[in-house]
Amino acid sequence: MDFKLGAAVFKNSDEDHRRLYGDKYDAGKKYPEFTGTAEVPLSQVTAFCEYFIWSQGAELKTNDYMEEQVIPIKISGWAKESKSGKKFLSLSLSPDYKTKTQAEQAKDAHEIQQHQEKLDAQPQQVQEAAESLASATDGDVIF
Repeated sequence: MDFKLGAAVFKNSDEDHRRLYGDKYDAGKKYPEFTGTAEVPLSQVTAFCEYFIWSQGAELKTNDYMEEQVIPIKISGWAKESKSGKKFLSLSLSPDYKTKTQAEQAKDAHEIQQHQEKLDAQPQQVQEAAESLASATDGDVIF
């Protein structure tokens, strides 16, 4: 359930907005001062999704603004400069340790429960198979 995602956030000028929006650019409109992209490596998708799925069973805090529970993601950032000289904020996103630990415990408990259910079902399956064999061969089932 460990994942590492990267993101870069750049400060935008009016010139950047004109370039990004092209013909749709409106000088009277207020555009975001900073924009960027988070990148999820294909090799990290499963761990990223598992973190969200299994974190639903963790002790989550409620965000007062959104008025609902939220799954935290740790963000670290570094001020950097691109090859062209433009300064940007480089971000790294990873699971919140406490939430990840609880999510792993929830996943493990679920897998143990599924395994136990399979074990519990085996005697019934054996009996049904024996009865089927006995019926097909006009025999008796003795346990």
